[in-house]
Amino acid sequence: MPARRFLSALLALCCLQLSPAQAADALAQDMKARLQRSDPALDIVIEAPDRLRLHKAGEDLGVVELGNLREICAKQPGAVCEQQKQRRVALQTQVEDLTSERIPLSELRLVVRPADFQASVQRQLETLAQGKSAAERAKLMESGPVLRPLGAHFSKGWVRDSELGMALLSPAQVRSSGLTEGELDRIGAANLEREEIDPLTAQDGYPGVFATQGNDYLPSVLVDEALWQRVAGRHGRSDAAVCLPARHELLVYLPELDPKRRVDFEAMCTTMAQGAAPTFSSRVIRRSGGRWQLD
Repeated sequence: MPARRFLSALLALCCLQLSPAQAADALAQDMKARLQRSDPALDIVIEAPDRLRLHKAGEDLGVVELGNLREICAKQPGAVCEQQKQRRVALQTQVEDLTSERIPLSELRLVVRPADFQASVQRQLETLAQGKSAAERAKLMESGPVLRPLGAHFSKGWVRDSELGMALLSPAQVRSSGLTEGELDRIGAANLEREEIDPLTAQDGYPGVFATQGNDYLPSVLVDEALWQRVAGRHGRSDAAVCLPARHELLVYLPELDPKRRVDFEAMCTTMAQGAAPTFSSRVIRRSGGRWQLD
């Protein structure tokens, strides 16, 4: 979608009328059927509207969480929803490859997530660990992502990005890499140079407001100055405010271009986050003197 249509499209999304309970039930049944068709040997139980537990040959393969997928399908039904469903099924068949401890350094990327992301994953792991042996619990908890605080509202980590998809690095993968966290940061940031992200485009009718879309690495502008300068272009040295309604959507406000303060940027970000699929953050992050104010 061209950036000039980005704002109006997201504002329109916020007004969709949803039926979460009905959508969740239908989605769980649909995904169970799709996974079953992909591998008839699977034994699949719907533990909750947004959680499927998978078994095969008597072995517990874990769960498939549907929360984000449900939000995407509620806000973007049709082709986008269908594409995401197919992707989830394909990734499930390749999960062992994605979680392999051996990771080519060319596949490392530095990423940013909301601060509550790790807590959400931790809760899911603790639920899965109930009733398991101490050894099984320890192994399960080790499978969670490694994330470090980034100010008060975000965290940073590293992903393996391959043809199979993206997966946050686990403690075992970080250890097996033989790299320090600083080295992971440096390599992960350098690899972001390969990502094609369009520069900012002014939004007609909203003075000082710019937007772009890209991929899941747009939030990395908060940890990689080179990426920010590439995206912001001639505005890279200006004081600014930004928000990330979704991981692939960046909205930027330059107060110097709106002297009459016609734009309520915080309200705009809140509205757009409500319409994003799935929502990343409504938080407004300010930049002053060439530094992000993350606390």
